[in-house]
Amino acid sequence: MLSLICTRRALSLCAVGLVFAPAAPAFVINATYDAGITGNAAVKNTLDSVIAFYGSTFTDNISIDINFETITTSGILGHSSASNGVTSYGAIHNALIADVKSDDDVAAMAQIAASPYSEGNMVATKANFRALGLSVGNFGSPDGTVGLNTAACFYGHANPVANKFDLYSVACHEIDEVLGTGSGIGGNTAAVADIYRYTDTGARTFSTSTAIHTGFSIDGSHQIVEYNQFGRTVGDWGDWKLNSPAQVQDFQGTPGVVINPNNELRLLDVIGYDRAAPVPEPASVLTLGVGIVAVLVRRRGRRAACVATVSK
Repeated sequence: MLSLICTRRALSLCAVGLVFAPAAPAFVINATYDAGITGNAAVKNTLDSVIAFYGSTFTDNISIDINFETITTSGILGHSSASNGVTSYGAIHNALIADVKSDDDVAAMAQIAASPYSEGNMVATKANFRALGLSVGNFGSPDGTVGLNTAACFYGHANPVANKFDLYSVACHEIDEVLGTGSGIGGNTAAVADIYRYTDTGARTFSTSTAIHTGFSIDGSHQIVEYNQFGRTVGDWGDWKLNSPAQVQDFQGTPGVVINPNNELRLLDVIGYDRAAPVPEPASVLTLGVGIVAVLVRRRGRRAACVATVSK
């Protein structure tokens, strides 16, 4: 949850015959909006663009149901809840091995082989179970619910407004948690993302001590971004600390700026989601004989500070 303390697809086909590029798997977020969203075109359009972004960023052939609702709680920019399940680390481990596709996946699996994770069971969101190809079971419906304080935000993700927060990035923050970036720290069971939680000396950690620096690391040696280690006091264990420049998963928001997902996508990648490859130049997509060329290019298409904190 994010709290405020203040604080076309374009298709070009030229062919003598008929040639098609293979269809990419479909990553679908089925979004259900409440009346506060559907009644505001600027808000709805912003959220539609967020949904389109995830659909074009990941290629897992899965469907995720998320309800979006407006909230008016003072000091809160956003919150999320997700249906969760528990399975053995062995099942998660095997699913991650079977899902190696990116360079980050390769590096992550090498580190896991060199330094096996010791937790017996792990918790994962229903969406993360799907991404890993594991049986979802009856965890409840929908897969997640996202609440957004739209009145505290600017819309459109293009024209920032002073003292307002980027609705696009607030929504991304909460969707990421539904997908599985949250932590089990402070509970009895580690989450999948905790596999990549290390101290700044390279030791994997499940500690709630505020005296240590923990961060997201794929290889165990290099922290990509530092975690918020203050837990429920200010934000969630799975949030980043406040960064400059600001990042989507920071525990507190930064007003008046546009924030795009970045390191969050790397974390989603190594917990089981598959990132789409860059779109190639048209000439390299498909050429067959002379004058037979088919080109298919698909294009689709945060939170608060004087200080803002994020929590579930």
